Amino acid sequence: YESRALFQINPQRKLGMGDEGVDTNSSQMQELLLTEAAKLKSLTLMVDVFANADIKQTQYFRYWYEGDIEKAAIGLSKDLNAAPMPETRLIKISIETGSKSESKLIIDTVGRLYLESFLTKSDADMFNRVKVMTELVSKLKEELTSKRLEIAKQRSATDTPSSETGGSGKGEYLSDLMLKITEVQAGISQLQSREAYLAGLDPSQVPLPAEQKLMIESDPLLRFNRSQVESLDIEMQTARLIFGENHRQYRVMAERRAALVAKETSKREELTEQVRTRATESIRESLQSQRNVLFKFEDQRVQAESEQRDLDRNLQKVQELEQDAESLQRQIGEVEIQAKEAQGSMKDESRIQLRQWEYAREAVKPSRPNFYAYLGGGFALSLVLGVGLAFLREFTDKKIRTPLDVVR
Repeated sequence: YESRALFQINPQRKLGMGDEGVDTNSSQMQELLLTEAAKLKSLTLMVDVFANADIKQTQYFRYWYEGDIEKAAIGLSKDLNAAPMPETRLIKISIETGSKSESKLIIDTVGRLYLESFLTKSDADMFNRVKVMTELVSKLKEELTSKRLEIAKQRSATDTPSSETGGSGKGEYLSDLMLKITEVQAGISQLQSREAYLAGLDPSQVPLPAEQKLMIESDPLLRFNRSQVESLDIEMQTARLIFGENHRQYRVMAERRAALVAKETSKREELTEQVRTRATESIRESLQSQRNVLFKFEDQRVQAESEQRDLDRNLQKVQELEQDAESLQRQIGEVEIQAKEAQGSMKDESRIQLRQWEYAREAVKPSRPNFYAYLGGGFALSLVLGVGLAFLREFTDKKIRTPLDVVR
């Protein structure tokens, strides 16, 4: 005679610590049902069942297991059926024994002990949940205090500004410095181009300002040569009128004049070269001065960039610490809310996840033997066996009774 009972597992409520409700059709729900079904057949529960005095008096216990509780627990675990019902939240437990009342008694006892152990464990789990969350809040607050002290220490040790101001002062100084460096580099490039231009010119082609030309033309030796040329020009003009251009005296004067002009030209080029040399030296001095300024600015730039990198690293570390502190603050708020919800849920009966949906009843009729099934199955099996034996006899018969048997 079979007796059965049904238990319903409700999805777990969201009570904090990241627990989510379990979907009826989800794999988590199926795992939960299979786990609880396995617990219904656990040897610990079976031993508790046979600790019941009424169970010990049953024929099932006395006849089959001879008073051996351990052996009875193993046997009951095998005889007891416990499995989830497909597409539901129900677990069915059933057993078949030779007595209607004993089947019902065993199922009632298993169900009662299972419910008691489940509810006791649920209360203990809820208490432990609240305890764990309370300890977690305390731990998070300690971490938050430590993090804030670390932020203050980092700011004090590195003179790091606040996250709002950042390193704007250093950035502006570095930008101004880069602008100055660019301007100096442009000036150096112009001076170098001017120096190369002057170095490649012929002395006679050197462009001179009016005041420098006046200085060159005011040179005493150059003025003396020019006066001699002018005097000689007057004498040559008189000689040409008196003697003509082919006269020896006129040619001597012409040669003398050519020598004075060459000397004047040479002196003028020498003076121009001196001017170019002084201009080149002036450019080189300016170049050296600009390079010194550039080196100074470059040193300042390297130092400023190093300070900016240090500032950025320190600022980034402070920002990371501040983000960690904010994250801890959020976690504390969330866990405190979850702890309050869990504390309120300890007094809420709706948190119970298991209830017995159907209680065991005595069987109305035997579950075995099923005479209709046995007779029908026996008849079908006998018919198949008879036909099979007939075919086997026919195929294994080697006697010759007709001409066809000879051919076969």
